[in-house]
Amino acid sequence: MTAALRPTSELVGVGWLTLALPGVGVGTRLPAADDAMRAAGFVRVSIGGGQPDVYTPRRVPVIVAECWVPPAEGSYLPPWNHAGQLAERITAATFDRSLMGVTVDLSSVGDYAPARVLTVVALGEPRRVDGDPNNWARQELDLSLTWLPAT
Repeated sequence: MTAALRPTSELVGVGWLTLALPGVGVGTRLPAADDAMRAAGFVRVSIGGGQPDVYTPRRVPVIVAECWVPPAEGSYLPPWNHAGQLAERITAATFDRSLMGVTVDLSSVGDYAPARVLTVVALGEPRRVDGDPNNWARQELDLSLTWLPAT
């Protein structure tokens, strides 16, 4: 029997945001635009910094949540308000006590051990990122995510 792989901060961030935003696509790669993405949006996760604890296996990365929404079919207008609402939903989720102290199951992405998310804190206001050549709207939000391996 092979031991489960250790969770990564990026995967834990994806797992928590998936719980926080049911029906919204969340991942580390931006998919092609389709009707589902135009309706719900997509959140791309990356690591923006942070530091592991020196004495315990506790991790405290800064997660960058990029909220992407492509324009309506045939339109060239970025849907800024839609992307902004995704970022606001993430901010609201950081105040939802039912989303703190949760175990994130990572088995859907591979043989990864679960992780326990202790807290998630927004580190600032969502910010608009202009200049996408395909006219997608993008808002970013930095999150401090405190987690531990669950096993």
